[in-house]
Amino acid sequence: MARNSASIDKWMAVEEKAFERGENADVTFVVDGQEIRANRGKLEMHSDVFKAMFANDYEKSGGRLEINDTTPDVFKKLIFACYCPSIKLNDCNHALELLKLAHQYNIGHVLIRCESYITANKSTLTANNVIQFYVAGDLFDSIGIKNAALEVLPTLNCCSKKLLGMDQLSADQLREVFNAVWPKTCSSDHPCDTCPSIVEHKKPRLDPFFWPPKYSFETASKSSFF
Repeated sequence: MARNSASIDKWMAVEEKAFERGENADVTFVVDGQEIRANRGKLEMHSDVFKAMFANDYEKSGGRLEINDTTPDVFKKLIFACYCPSIKLNDCNHALELLKLAHQYNIGHVLIRCESYITANKSTLTANNVIQFYVAGDLFDSIGIKNAALEVLPTLNCCSKKLLGMDQLSADQLREVFNAVWPKTCSSDHPCDTCPSIVEHKKPRLDPFFWPPKYSFETASKSSFF
């Protein structure tokens, strides 16, 4: 096993050097002013989105394509994944950024790798980012990431109001999150919809004429996370 791991690392190093030197590169991406050169064939092999992009924009752009809404580091990681399928990730936040980009360019093996990394390292999620991962799992149809976030929520031992991003959730998402948080945030024996944490969190929008309280707030947009 150690020999195989060493061989993979050596192969990755060779591929990375070839990528950095721009060997056989015939397209240049410009991300936040930084140039990233790549081989069209390798990208087209893994992504029908890249294939369509080259078919429509390549000739008009003179082989230079401007990329927005990401960073050079994350985009370069995505491009290199088309050269070498073994992907090194730094942390869950880095994996989430790469997952969003892989979803945009429809690169399946990167999606799988990012989801696997996040679920394996779910214990590093915090009150500041666990809701962001929950929303990402919901938005990108990643059951693994969504469930990982829901499993972490009860372990945080914090009031729901301290979870960053709660105000961006839809009614259905709020109920799902509170169902996960409730065992740790409540001591009384009552249904989730009458939990004091929820009543206080959405107090202005609860219907005062019914008990137990029922949600009457509108569905919020998920787009503000991304």
